[in-house]
Amino acid sequence: MGSHAGGRAIRPIMPRRTALDIPIIRLVLPAVLEIAAANTIGCLTPTGNPQNIFLFVRGGFTAGTFFAAQAPWALGMAAATCAAIPFAVPARRLAAPPESRVSVERAPAAASVTLLALELLAIFSAVPVWVPFLAALPALLFLGRDAFRTDFSLVGVFAALFVGVEGLRRSPLFSLVDPVRLFGTSPAGLAISGALLSQGVSNVPAALLLAPAAAGRAAFTGLLYGVNAGGCGTPVASLANLIGARLYLGARPGGRFWRLFLAVSFALLVAALALSILLLKYSVQP
Repeated sequence: MGSHAGGRAIRPIMPRRTALDIPIIRLVLPAVLEIAAANTIGCLTPTGNPQNIFLFVRGGFTAGTFFAAQAPWALGMAAATCAAIPFAVPARRLAAPPESRVSVERAPAAASVTLLALELLAIFSAVPVWVPFLAALPALLFLGRDAFRTDFSLVGVFAALFVGVEGLRRSPLFSLVDPVRLFGTSPAGLAISGALLSQGVSNVPAALLLAPAAAGRAAFTGLLYGVNAGGCGTPVASLANLIGARLYLGARPGGRFWRLFLAVSFALLVAALALSILLLKYSVQP
């Protein structure tokens, strides 16, 4: 029974809980690690992250050379992310969820797989780039009215970053803090520049800004490592950070989320940069 003050009962403060009877605070760190995992896994393939597609084409990679460069990086960062799980997520036995049947709409599913295959073929220059574009137009019919319910606000934020890239390149401020001038155009220098610049303008615009300074496969590999590492750190460092934060914060308070997000994300940024430098030194041929 709670104590009384002025005739009113004082109830003990209890932590907010979810439908699974788990305090919400215990979901913060798993959410942060989920965002980090999305950044890491997306680095593995040319289509996993937008900056990968750009650097895959601009750097003259083939499918083989791209996977050879990215596989050890992605595996190393996956190991670093998984290593944080025992410390971040308390062990807890959960009841098995009730069995449910998932219905698949075959026509939209087949259209999605076909579009993905055409996009991959276009990236690897097996079909012209206009083929997946034209195929996407009739595929919109499968969405119907749902196409108008899609939230494109983050796409607008992302597009605004691209608009400012050229203006930033020409600004006096950028000439003063140009990371290439500070760290050079070696593969390691471009890795550091890409990671640091991503913290302020996101990793895709950072790739666009720094690509003219890269020359040769090793330099582009360093830049690729840098902008992928730069996905960790600040909320604007990658689109995955913004999407994950928006999904989590839609129904929960944000103060503790941001403190834990920044702590974990910057720790992973340091690990990603260290891994990048090691791979560039011992694995990447000049």
